[in-house]
Amino acid sequence: MFEAHLNKCSLIGSFYWIKKHLTDFLCLFILVPDHPQVRISSSGSTTAGEMYAVTCDVSLNQNLRQAPVIQWVGPSGLVINNSSLDDMLLSSSSPFTSLTLSFTPLHTSHGGSYVCRAIVMDTYANIQISSNNSLIIIIEGR
Repeated sequence: MFEAHLNKCSLIGSFYWIKKHLTDFLCLFILVPDHPQVRISSSGSTTAGEMYAVTCDVSLNQNLRQAPVIQWVGPSGLVINNSSLDDMLLSSSSPFTSLTLSFTPLHTSHGGSYVCRAIVMDTYANIQISSNNSLIIIIEGR
């Protein structure tokens, strides 16, 4: 008896079932969006005094209902924003899919681990989805 109801649900896709009465069942279908894909690329030289930039590109999934918030987190663990920058510049060619952190110029104090984070708040499903990618910048002396 249970198997017959489960098979009806499983033919359609992923499900959770709830027993309503002894013989009635309800199939609930939950669509959870995939995490956004986060990719980091760099350009320039890691030599102190030179220009260097890291770009975070986010690939969006068609199931996402909201645009992601893209953030760079610095070696201190704090989110980098325009008011916290010292010889760095945040820019975006496409606000919801790319964020570039430029070092103008690169200093030895800029060395460390940087994390790019894409955060999506799906208000329909009331869930927050995030993806990270990181790189370590090692500064070379002149």
